[in-house]
Amino acid sequence: MGYYNDVPPPGTPDWVMPTFAGIMSASVGLWLMAYVLMARRSLASNATPTPLIILGLNLAWEAVFAFYVADGPLDRIGFACWFLVDVPLVWATLRTIPKSFESQPLVRRHANAILFLSFLAGLAAFGWYAVWWLERPGMGYGDKTGKGWKDLTDRDTTELSFWTAVPIQLGGSIGSVAMVLQRGHSGGHGYAIW
Repeated sequence: MGYYNDVPPPGTPDWVMPTFAGIMSASVGLWLMAYVLMARRSLASNATPTPLIILGLNLAWEAVFAFYVADGPLDRIGFACWFLVDVPLVWATLRTIPKSFESQPLVRRHANAILFLSFLAGLAAFGWYAVWWLERPGMGYGDKTGKGWKDLTDRDTTELSFWTAVPIQLGGSIGSVAMVLQRGHSGGHGYAIW
C-alpha cells in the first residue's frame, strides 16, 4: 500500500521505497504461506482454522482492498492472491465445521450463515469506511503531503489499511487463543504457523 502514488519527503534515501515494496511483498508471501498451512492443518486435524466471524470479515477486507483500494499492480496482485488463497481456507473451514462444532449444535447448524453474514457485514462496513476515508483529502493522523491514491492527492491508503486491519487481526488473535482454550488443542492452525 502506498508505493505507487506516494512521494517520499525530500531527502529520503533512494533505497527506502524499494525496501518498503520488498517488505510488503515478503509480507504478502508469508501471509499466503500461512493461509495454505492453515488450510492443510485444518483438514489434517479436522478443526476449523480460524474463528468464523473473523474469516468472513477477513474475506471482506481483502475483497474491498483488492477491488477498490489497491492502486498499483503489486497491491492488486497481493490482495487478489490473498483473496484467492482464502478459497482453500474457506473450503477447509466448511469441511471441518461438523467436527469442530460438535459440542455447539446451534453454531454448527448456522455456521454457513454466520460466515456469509459476517462477509456481507464486512463488505458493507469496510466498503463504506474506505469510500469515506478516500473521498476527503487529509484523513487520518499527520501530514498527508506526498500520499496519494489513484489520481487524488493527500490520501493515505497505508493508514487506512492499518485502521481497518487491526480490529480483524486483534479479533483473530483473541478468537484463535479462545479456540485453543475451548478445544484443548491447536488443531486448525498451530504455533508454528502463528
